[in-house]
Amino acid sequence: MKNTLAFAAGFCTAALIAVILFTERPRISTVIRGVTPVIEKWNKAFEPIVDAGARFPEVVMSQFILETGYASSEVFLKNGNGFGMKHNKRGFSKGSQLGHADYGGDFSASLKDYIAWQQKYLSRYEASRGKKVKTNEEYIQFLVDYGYAEDKSYPTKLRDILSYVQKVHELKKQASS
Repeated sequence: MKNTLAFAAGFCTAALIAVILFTERPRISTVIRGVTPVIEKWNKAFEPIVDAGARFPEVVMSQFILETGYASSEVFLKNGNGFGMKHNKRGFSKGSQLGHADYGGDFSASLKDYIAWQQKYLSRYEASRGKKVKTNEEYIQFLVDYGYAEDKSYPTKLRDILSYVQKVHELKKQASS
């Protein structure tokens, strides 16, 4: 939970740094120095998604940000629900609270549930179309086709957050090289 809250603070900090730093086109070394603390917080949030075996981890990270309001939603803080999942029979949630699956505050259970959902429904989707989903955009289209979110503007919001996530990910790569 502390890591998740630190992650949320990191993204708020990153947004502020982006506004301050990227409007003046500084040297890349200045940018990397300024965002290193944000990148460290990013690792704590992004790596569990990768380690869990998520396909399209940058999109999944973007979903986490969107679904939790940067880790500040009541559903996330009380239930540990990072993806807006509903209670289901996969066995990861303890029931339903606030209209969503309740993981007892355990984000890792929420992530496992999302991965199980992704593996099951994405493989069915790919089989029905006779081809693999290979890009972030194709994965977002899968989410739309599947009806993952009720909000019609979900894909647009997700793409906006994804562009930010990709920028932070690129800075992370540059900082580590």
